[in-house]
Amino acid sequence: MFTEHSDRRPGLADSRHSPSHEVNLMKSFSFDAIAEKRHYGSVIGGFTNALKELSEFENLNRASQACNVYQIGDDWIPISHAELLSGLAKLIGYDSAYGMRIVPVEFANQAAQDFANVFQNDARFYRNFEHEYDDTGRFISGYSNPLTDATFSYGFAGLDSMRVGLIVVCDED
Repeated sequence: MFTEHSDRRPGLADSRHSPSHEVNLMKSFSFDAIAEKRHYGSVIGGFTNALKELSEFENLNRASQACNVYQIGDDWIPISHAELLSGLAKLIGYDSAYGMRIVPVEFANQAAQDFANVFQNDARFYRNFEHEYDDTGRFISGYSNPLTDATFSYGFAGLDSMRVGLIVVCDED
């Protein structure tokens, strides 16, 4: 069961969280809140259970298919937890076409942290692009493996033993 644009997602089996805290943690992440704050483009995403019999990239493809975005298989680029937090905050906070800040820093940072918090400590994270930014956070150069037909479609994914999640931000120029 895939949950898209919703606050109802499978609970965490991570010992860091009590069952009552899990509900609050899952409610703290909302694709709709990010889309509403951005005012531009679209935000696509969701979470589903990870299947142990599938490889990491098969699980990522399964989540991509459930979100109606392109499956890019092993073209997902593994990244660290720190790269997820920094990169996702930039993706949420800036318009991809013009590099303008469109979401307050605090909101973008918290949304990135909330996405990461859905996963267990041993989670692996991925993105579909490789980009360079200047000191102000503006895009300089890079490439991506498109996830949609949008001019700009950048995404991050997370995978642990319990779940796989995906967030894709699409912008047009």
